Amino acid sequence: MHFTILSLALACLNNAEGRGLVQRVSNDPNAPIEYVLGQPTLTVATYPAGASLPVPGAPALPGPFVFDPSQWPDTPEVKEWMKELEGVTLPSFGPTVDGTCAADPAAAEDAANRGWWSCGGFTRDTDIVSCPEKGTWGVSFDDGPAEYSTTSRLHSLTVGSRVIQNPDILREEYMTGHEVSVHSWSHAKALTSMTNEEIVAELGWTRKAIKDVLGVTPTTMRPPLGDIDDRVRAISMAMGLVPIMWTASPSGATFDTNDWKVPGNLTTIDESFQVFDKILDEAADLDTGFIVLQHDQNEVTVSMAIDHTLNTALNRDPPFKLQKISECQKFEPGEFYRETSKTDFAPRKKLFSKLELKLPIRPNLNQHCPLRQTVLQLLAPGVISASASSSANPSTSAASSSSTSTSSSSPRNVPSTAEKVGQGEAAIQGQAADNGNANSAMVMLPSVGFVSVSFILSLLM
Repeated sequence: MHFTILSLALACLNNAEGRGLVQRVSNDPNAPIEYVLGQPTLTVATYPAGASLPVPGAPALPGPFVFDPSQWPDTPEVKEWMKELEGVTLPSFGPTVDGTCAADPAAAEDAANRGWWSCGGFTRDTDIVSCPEKGTWGVSFDDGPAEYSTTSRLHSLTVGSRVIQNPDILREEYMTGHEVSVHSWSHAKALTSMTNEEIVAELGWTRKAIKDVLGVTPTTMRPPLGDIDDRVRAISMAMGLVPIMWTASPSGATFDTNDWKVPGNLTTIDESFQVFDKILDEAADLDTGFIVLQHDQNEVTVSMAIDHTLNTALNRDPPFKLQKISECQKFEPGEFYRETSKTDFAPRKKLFSKLELKLPIRPNLNQHCPLRQTVLQLLAPGVISASASSSANPSTSAASSSSTSTSSSSPRNVPSTAEKVGQGEAAIQGQAADNGNANSAMVMLPSVGFVSVSFILSLLM
């Protein structure tokens, strides 16, 4: 299905009555620009099992999702998912300290070799970072599904714990044609700072949640905070998940709207708009299209997108073309789900079992990488080199790495309730300053399952 901005606009009209950013008028011409939020009204349809699907050939829509606390995440499934890494020779370096350059000078010094996005913006050929066609914006939003999600997106990077919290919202998105990708389970910790098993758990539980709710398995992911290196890439690819990042200008500035800073008062709405307007100025000079970082967990960021960023892009001269990421990548319908993708995952896993990833260093502004060409690109001269068998270098094997695996007594690597709450508090106090993603941290409460820290705080304010 080809999504035009008309369909997006109609969705906004149908689902967002009374919502919007209204500029507050002041008699003082020197007064700062202020905005008032309208009250959202969200309508979510009920889709029965077996309802007509937006993706040709997809499995039937499952019945309504029923949350069972004993199953999320409290089963030994991570041990099974770890088998997807068997025979995969991972990079020899271990986790970073906390995903930031400042906390890990040694890793930062080796950022180019690691392919570390957070320190230097390094990407690889396997990363999707832009759209091939000039003037095209692959629209995506991180951190849903949330109660404001359905009015704003073309591509959804979903947090697994929010999927089981808001399954009907995700079904609404999927059934109305929006794409769905993995964006970790908790969003509470940078992936490069995790062990192999923790990374597998974060990706695997989200993948399972999406499959249980929608009946399809995503083939793409985006790391929280954009924090990825070659170890995280190799694990993601071995699990059938191709990384989607966002674009950077030739100057190295990433296309980040900073909308995530607004809910925590780390920046203003107007300052975020200025950042976005500059992004469009730079995008107009690119030879390719682009992908931007935006979020839809919060009412304010959704309203900013509906009332400014989308309209601003459409009102440019010439206007930018807004598309789903699969559309802007020229993928065939269904390529973003394993059940409908024509990409054969078996050769990819066979490739990983024989070869060590040695992807070339590239600046942020890469060419796009179609999913079906991933294996061919990895086989290109200079991209990878044959390595000895896993047994010849057991210290770097996914199956035998003692520095990056966890105790068998905790196969799921999912924090306990106390640890989860502690992570949430740390995220509020630390990540808000460093990364602006405190509002994305998740905590697990014994009686109510997974809820957003920002949601709890909103009830207290």
